[in-house]
Amino acid sequence: MMQTAAVSEASIWWLSQGWFLLGGALLVIAASLSLRQWGGSLIRAYRPQRLTLGSPDELVPPTGALRRFTTGVVRIFSNAPMLAGLVITGFLLVAFVVPQVLAPYGPDETGKTLQLIRGKVTARPFPPSPPYPMGTDLRGRDLLSRILFGTRRTLTICLAVAALRLAFGIILGGVSGWKGGVIGQQILSLGTVSASIPSLLFAFVFILAIGPSHGFGVFLLGLGLTGWAELTNTINAAVRWVKSQRYIEGALAIGSTPGHIARRHLLPNIMPQLLPAVALEISAVLLTLGELGFLGIFVGERFYGYVPQTIRTFTNTEWAGMLAGTRLSLFQWPWLPLSPALAFLITILGLNLLAMGLRTYLDPMQSRLRS
Repeated sequence: MMQTAAVSEASIWWLSQGWFLLGGALLVIAASLSLRQWGGSLIRAYRPQRLTLGSPDELVPPTGALRRFTTGVVRIFSNAPMLAGLVITGFLLVAFVVPQVLAPYGPDETGKTLQLIRGKVTARPFPPSPPYPMGTDLRGRDLLSRILFGTRRTLTICLAVAALRLAFGIILGGVSGWKGGVIGQQILSLGTVSASIPSLLFAFVFILAIGPSHGFGVFLLGLGLTGWAELTNTINAAVRWVKSQRYIEGALAIGSTPGHIARRHLLPNIMPQLLPAVALEISAVLLTLGELGFLGIFVGERFYGYVPQTIRTFTNTEWAGMLAGTRLSLFQWPWLPLSPALAFLITILGLNLLAMGLRTYLDPMQSRLRS
């Protein structure tokens, strides 16, 4: 006779306090909108007043540190996209470093074959319920826990690919913008050719030709050899603009080395374009990684079972691997594809919001607050 057992509700402290977190988020949004409207007046209140003849007592300037701190706090809290992006990326950072703090179960912890859920005896995979907020896979492993533990593996791939694209963009864009001439035109032409190749198609063919079983290096090259053209054009335009400024002519006239010019003049001026571009590159890599996973290609795949796809369960916790083959179960067990897809969605949304907020915060023309 089969035995069934009821599973106690998962202890997820950040979900049990959901109403308080939601209220805090609404309060922060309201404060952000208010600071966006009246933050400029608050900043001017902390600026030192001008000394006028006959009234020396009117000059009561605050300290410089207090004025800079107030200005920085007002600018950050008045930037709603940046706040939302920081919250999401902060949550991802915690899951990246210490996923066991957030996960209710271990990544490979399985329940019983039959469990009593919502008053009914249910077999694996278990649907979303109090014991399993996002449901389980075919082995009865909690999907939320596996997603949290898979954050490190998934984002490591994305960060490495984004770093490779960033290296290509900075080197090629910097050389083409600074040198110009025939070399610059050849580099930009190479970027145009690269931009004409769809990143997903190139990664699919490249990884499939070499074999996903070769692991991390194949995915790094397959995803990193394309997608750098837009960043190259951004760096090229920024370097050309900086090079046209007169203080660069002065730096060259006094004998400044290229390294000194790059460190003291180029990097500080291109940073407002570079930091948002990095966040966008990570989100673009994550989107391509999810698309490859949906097609059945992910890190650790060891056999060519792409057509027809079958629903498989894997040892490694990685979002693309969790998504592989689940399109076949969309109508029977919809939580299997929707759970990792939701992880991709929230992460990409957070990175795009962070990029939008950084662009507003770092651009002096867009960061002006209303009076």
